[in-house]
Amino acid sequence: MNTTSDATSALIEVYCRELKLAGLRVNYGAVARDALSQGQSYLAFLVACLAQEVESRKQNRLAEHLH
Repeated sequence: MNTTSDATSALIEVYCRELKLAGLRVNYGAVARDALSQGQSYLAFLVACLAQEVESRKQNRLAEHLH
């Protein structure tokens, strides 16, 4: 496995733990199909989706805290 794959896999693991999405790996097939339909690698697509979810949840928590 090369460094990029290792780094991407590590990001997926961190995001899955932070988001409490332990069953996400079961859905890799659907993620891969979505990524291919958009011309992206499925790992890059998954990392981008997870990163956006992390940010969205942080923003929601901040908004709730400020109310």
